[in-house]
Amino acid sequence: MLGIVAVQTSQAELAAIAVVLGLACVGGALVARTRAPAVSMGLVTGLIIGVITLLISAREGQHGVPILVLMFASTGLAASGIVALYFVPAHVPTGSLRRAAVATAAIAPLVGLMALFAMQDACPLYVTRGSGFCHYNEDVLGGWTAAAAVIISLDLLVIALLLWITAIRASHADLDAARNEDLFVRPRM
Repeated sequence: MLGIVAVQTSQAELAAIAVVLGLACVGGALVARTRAPAVSMGLVTGLIIGVITLLISAREGQHGVPILVLMFASTGLAASGIVALYFVPAHVPTGSLRRAAVATAAIAPLVGLMALFAMQDACPLYVTRGSGFCHYNEDVLGGWTAAAAVIISLDLLVIALLLWITAIRASHADLDAARNEDLFVRPRM
């Protein structure tokens, strides 16, 4: 009886981690929507792809679902963020974007470690059959949790890169706008 309770608790903890990651994506997308729309679009796309992957993968079985969801969501985040960089302009102060990029890159390892510890708490080592999403065939040592933490850290680094590129593009756009104003304001001789 105790083993069943522990398995249910681990599934609830794993679900809580997924909800926290989802809320972080929604919150980040809302904060970035005007300042860095590429980041916002990347986060929303990653979240949508993650939910779709979860629904499809969970139907086929519970083995490998968390890491599969993270991989597909990360791919969606990076791909749509990069595409959005070229189609959605950003005209904001570049200093704030650069600071956000540096802060995001700086916290990436810490967030990855926090995710690792949370997932290892939710899915303890040596879990076996009947443990739901925590069971990964022969991986009883929880190696998938380390891979998931690395993916989460890399996602934050992608977000930092998108913020940095947005800042660079915004500064170039500001310079171009200033040059065009100078052409129209200067009297011609």
